[in-house]
Amino acid sequence: MKFHIFVLLFCYISIANGEDPDSICNSCSCSTSDNAQVMNINCVNRKLQHVGGYWDVKNETKFVKISFAGNDMPTLEAMPQTDAVVEIVLTKCNIRYLRPSLFADTPNVKFVDLSHNDLPAEEISSDKFRGPYNSTFYEPIALEHLDLSYNKIHTLLNKVFEHMPNLKILNLEGNDFKVLDIQTQLALSSIRGLQDLNLANNELTEMIVGAIDAHENLTHLDLSRNLLDFVPPSLAHIGKSLEVLNVDGNPLIEFASETFLGLGNITELSANNLTMLKYINANTFAAMPKLKKLSLSDNFLLVDIDREAFGINQTLEEFYLNNNELYRLDYKLLPWSQLHVFQFKENPLECSCDLYNITTQLSADIMREEDGPYCEDPRTGRSIRVFYLKSDICSYKRELSSHIDYIQHHFSMVRVALVILCVTVLIAGILAVILGFVRYKKYRRESNYPYASQIAYNPIATTPKY
Repeated sequence: MKFHIFVLLFCYISIANGEDPDSICNSCSCSTSDNAQVMNINCVNRKLQHVGGYWDVKNETKFVKISFAGNDMPTLEAMPQTDAVVEIVLTKCNIRYLRPSLFADTPNVKFVDLSHNDLPAEEISSDKFRGPYNSTFYEPIALEHLDLSYNKIHTLLNKVFEHMPNLKILNLEGNDFKVLDIQTQLALSSIRGLQDLNLANNELTEMIVGAIDAHENLTHLDLSRNLLDFVPPSLAHIGKSLEVLNVDGNPLIEFASETFLGLGNITELSANNLTMLKYINANTFAAMPKLKKLSLSDNFLLVDIDREAFGINQTLEEFYLNNNELYRLDYKLLPWSQLHVFQFKENPLECSCDLYNITTQLSADIMREEDGPYCEDPRTGRSIRVFYLKSDICSYKRELSSHIDYIQHHFSMVRVALVILCVTVLIAGILAVILGFVRYKKYRRESNYPYASQIAYNPIATTPKY
């Protein structure tokens, strides 16, 4: 009896002091801005099992930022009621199930982070993200940024985004997509305002046209750490809008003149850690005249960049070439004076007149760091800093390169031509044999045709009978 009186007394005192015993601020850390329009709720690692029955949002609060990261919530319940704009973080909460109408009472939710949970594909459905019911239909929610990365999603239901007309950023990194099936294609194509799509770290071997061809506003696409052999030609369907492309960590085999065709509005390209790339061929980047930032680092097999890899009017500003197998850089590769950033450490560069001329053209604003880059002086075999090269290197008559890979690459066209010639000769020979055999059989047939070799006529005189 005394205990109940104590609880009632505590609740009375709390309410009298403006505190609600069910308020989440009793379990979490809450703070507001000076004008009370922004409320921050920190519930990180509080051993919570639900999102709380009441967020204690004031009438003057316009914006709520709340984080439940690191709690244990196998089933995510509907959010408490508020008309404020909400950003909510629910990462690493062991979430496996979602209740329907999660945000029906928080329709102004703009950002939801559900990353690093255990959500399967069937839990990601339209009824979980619908807004409040309005007599005959469910209203939409204001969601603009949805992070579903690192869950267990292998497909998307085709109408999953029907209540999110404002969705602009979708993160599906680290899930179980091996192929974008027809349902997933329909789901992705329904997001008409999508600007940023992250499909990194899945097991995609191709990018299906149907998943992206309807996107007229897609500017950022992340396809890193998949199983792509070639840059998908389907990307040309979003070439008018796409500005930033990431293909890091794929087993891309070749960069050639047709690799980036149709991607004329790309301004940033990241192509690091490409495990199979050896050469960058002529006109590879010519199809991207607006390219400003290019990262080609940690490509452990990359031995050569063709001197004509860039277009005539290329205006590159940032260039990252760290940790490759490059032993030379051609002075005519780029207008080096236009670069604002240039990094090319950890390459087995050979000191040359080209390198010296490059250093003289680089802007003084580009860092001359003490730890490199270095090159090997062919006259002494010693390693020296590239930025310490003198003009006397240009008087050195360089011997024929001993780099077998380089020689083989630049004679690859001859090898291809020889192979084509041999195949052509072989096919022609086979056709000639077949034709000769057919003609021979025809000759034999005609020569053995059963005509009589000689027909003799013996005129016999007959006497007419009267």
